[in-house]
Amino acid sequence: MGLLRQPTSDITKGVIWKQLLAFFFPLWFGTFFQQLYNTVDTLVVGRFVGKVALAAVGSTSVIVNLTVGIFTGLAASTSAPAAGTRCTSASTPPCC
Repeated sequence: MGLLRQPTSDITKGVIWKQLLAFFFPLWFGTFFQQLYNTVDTLVVGRFVGKVALAAVGSTSVIVNLTVGIFTGLAASTSAPAAGTRCTSASTPPCC
């Protein structure tokens, strides 16, 4: 059973800016690559498909960015409380 345990860290101890960066960089990289995908998509569609398809991509990019932003915010808001949960001896395994 020891092979299934994952290393844990206590985010309430230590230097706060290091703890914040541990949450910041994964979110930033995800957002950066999502924007990069949207930019490349717009360039490819505009160059090879045409004006109507570019207009369709441009009009839906706001909806895509809103959806990605909502789920990124939800992921960030649930990861901090989940990381702060304490395991007890009565907890079921994946917790401990």
